[in-house]
Amino acid sequence: MSENFRRQSVEKCPICGLDGKSETRVLTDLSGVMNGTFVSVRCPCGVNWLRDPVSHEDIALAYGNNYYSFRWPELSLVPRVLGTLRQRLLISRYRARPSRMGGLVADLLPCYPPPGVAGRVLDVGCGSGERMRRLETAGWECIGIDASEPAVTSGVEKSLDIRRAEAAALPFPDDSFDAVLMSHSIEHCQDPRRAVQEAARVLKRGGSLTVTTPNGASPIAQLFGAMWVNWDAPRHYLVFSRSSLRNLLIDEGFDVIRVRGSSTGWSWAQSVHYLGRSRKWRNTDLVVNVVRLPAIAAALFMNFSRYADEMEIVSRKV
Repeated sequence: MSENFRRQSVEKCPICGLDGKSETRVLTDLSGVMNGTFVSVRCPCGVNWLRDPVSHEDIALAYGNNYYSFRWPELSLVPRVLGTLRQRLLISRYRARPSRMGGLVADLLPCYPPPGVAGRVLDVGCGSGERMRRLETAGWECIGIDASEPAVTSGVEKSLDIRRAEAAALPFPDDSFDAVLMSHSIEHCQDPRRAVQEAARVLKRGGSLTVTTPNGASPIAQLFGAMWVNWDAPRHYLVFSRSSLRNLLIDEGFDVIRVRGSSTGWSWAQSVHYLGRSRKWRNTDLVVNVVRLPAIAAALFMNFSRYADEMEIVSRKV
């Protein structure tokens, strides 16, 4: 575990500016990278934010060089087959006249630009660039940014246009993209409001912003408590509720056109793993394997309700 890191003090909600001290939760780094505890504050506006996060200068220590999104995974047969199917659906999604059934199924894929003609897209917090490669194959011109040097290096090695930059300071001119994606990246931002403002600045009028992120107000988050994997302290500076993220987007000039769940069930199974480890279950791995498939089915079902533990909000710049 890393012990030599600096912290900062955050006294007010990064979204609404209130002190939000009505409820707190003590979190640890469940992945085991960082030592110590972190205090998460639930604000009346619905945002959960860290009062004592790792400083901006030292936060890279919480990721290291082997963070999952910084590398291209080696896929077994089944994931490769599913990946091929997903790619065909994406191509159908941006075809001028997709088939009715193919269009409906393709529209369920989370954190891609809405169906329509392919254009120029910016992937904010793109990691190693897997999503960019899929979108390029589907006809999009893609640029990505990430604050991590290992992620940028991994993407550049794959001949992708990935640049090292912060979400709150995008190095692009106004009105330069047809779509912006933020897939599980806004919760990593110290200043998420500024990140949304920057997305609005670089988008053309009518362009789309698609955000996927954990839902801290979901029943699963409350059920697992501090063992819910998507708190992910200290990498997640804050975790939104559906209403708080929706209100942020509206405040910054976006018209919200869709809110839905985007959970795959992975977070359920991983949370069971952390819960079993914390309680020293003898057969934790067996329990996780038993619940994995039911968790996937239940999570996908709950995506059609407001209770999913991960969410996608699609909006357009007014």
